[in-house]
Amino acid sequence: MEKEQISAMRKRMGFSQDAFAELVGTTLTTVCRWEKGKSKPRIKHLAKLLSIQLSQEYIARFQANKGLLLM
Repeated sequence: MEKEQISAMRKRMGFSQDAFAELVGTTLTTVCRWEKGKSKPRIKHLAKLLSIQLSQEYIARFQANKGLLLM
């Protein structure tokens, strides 16, 4: 997951960096480093980020299809 994707996800969700860090299970400093491209998420954080991303996509599809579940 690239820095732009992490930043865009956080902003789309309306989270501050600090709140996003808490959601993912890391620190504010770490989220700042990810968004600046100075480091990349560890596997455990990457798994959490991808889980959040998939949940958002699922909800968006569900809403777009007026409640019809499409797989």
